[in-house]
Amino acid sequence: MLVQIDKLQKIIILADTAPSFLRDYFFGVPAYYPNGEINIEITKNGQQVAPFVAPEIGGKVMERLGSTMKTFTAPEVAPQRVITTKNLLAAAGNSEVVFIEAGSTPESRQATLIKDDFNDMEQAITRREESMCAEALFKGRVTVTGDGYGTQVIKFWNDADKPYSELSGTALWTAAATADPLTDIEFGISQTQNRSGITSGDVIMSPKTWTYARNSEKLLKQLDTKNLDVGEILGQNQANEMGVRLVARLNGVNIWTYSQTLKIQGANGTVTDTQIVPDGLVLFGSKSVPTEMAYGVVSITDVKNQKLVHSTGRRVVNQYLSQKNPAGIVNETKCAPLPIPKVPDGFYVLKVTA
Repeated sequence: MLVQIDKLQKIIILADTAPSFLRDYFFGVPAYYPNGEINIEITKNGQQVAPFVAPEIGGKVMERLGSTMKTFTAPEVAPQRVITTKNLLAAAGNSEVVFIEAGSTPESRQATLIKDDFNDMEQAITRREESMCAEALFKGRVTVTGDGYGTQVIKFWNDADKPYSELSGTALWTAAATADPLTDIEFGISQTQNRSGITSGDVIMSPKTWTYARNSEKLLKQLDTKNLDVGEILGQNQANEMGVRLVARLNGVNIWTYSQTLKIQGANGTVTDTQIVPDGLVLFGSKSVPTEMAYGVVSITDVKNQKLVHSTGRRVVNQYLSQKNPAGIVNETKCAPLPIPKVPDGFYVLKVTA
């Protein structure tokens, strides 16, 4: 028996949310676009100074320097799970259903499977959103690869003036005798201030990159490593379960390490282990940078009323019967997420290893 859509929505609301650090920390403001198109003003070099104007002139128009209206289309994410007859019958010796309690009925097993399926899909979508946020921050783009998409790239950085630079030679952090991570971190912090007027409050890197930084006695002497509490900043956020650590503060700036690997399927179907924070890259940013987690429109089939329904939301759930192989009850969750840094220069990326 199928579950009504409104009841499915309640199930997804109660489902556990997968831990997410970059999304919740930097893209914590959701925005919904029921018309599909996402029109965003991207701001660059916004530190204009008001002009002097003599009283008899009245005023002078200020040009909107560096502001560009861009239109994005959010890619759709649409995982499905199928509940088959085999799942519901719990036949003796069936390795797929050994987790089902003895004495349970097909109806109760269906209810359990529905909840578990939507919980799994919620966590899988959250991991996809986290990987999109990481790519937007560290590489200035979101790469969309999947059925019907081929490979598409949504770009946020200006190629001619990227908020990105690379160290080389003896300045690389792998050259312990000559590297100067303290100066490099101060440089990265200054870049966000100079380019956007927003001072970085957070520095994020992988644990391996942090190991190179800690080889510098000059840096270690300036670090505050006392009374560090992830919960103090993240509250009830469970991101620490993903390998997030607040390892030090430098003049009030938080230094984080983030260690999490996701399995991401490429265009050829190959699944690759991908680090959310790439080794050798250091991100400078702040929660003060204007961003949003945009959600576009998705379509689901209303089987009961035999029509297509267009909907916008953080998660749009549906359920229907399928006669395909495998036949059964299809549970699906859809959304069209896109993390958007409205002021890309509020973030800066420094490549510190070769």
